[in-house]
Amino acid sequence: VVDVSDRSGGLALWRNPFQCHLLNFSSNFINVQVHQACFPTWRLIGFYHFPKRERRKDSWNFFQSLATNTSLPWCIFGDLNDLLSNEDKIGFVDHPTWLINGFK
Repeated sequence: VVDVSDRSGGLALWRNPFQCHLLNFSSNFINVQVHQACFPTWRLIGFYHFPKRERRKDSWNFFQSLATNTSLPWCIFGDLNDLLSNEDKIGFVDHPTWLINGFK
């Protein structure tokens, strides 16, 4: 469990029915290695994106470091607070292009 900071964030990971090994964590993620009978080992990352836009690059750099630091398959779940296109949102104001391109 990673506690809430002010009114945002907070993560919890329930490992049952899997066998999990905690690799590392911070206020924004929990990173575990998952072992299942009859399946290859893989990684699961619970993630809460930085709510402030100026910190988004930190999150994208974290994703890139995950990709380069392991050969295991991995899955990220949580609140990424980002969009892949303006069609993914409701409203009249477009999401900034730099955020969409950075997330992609």
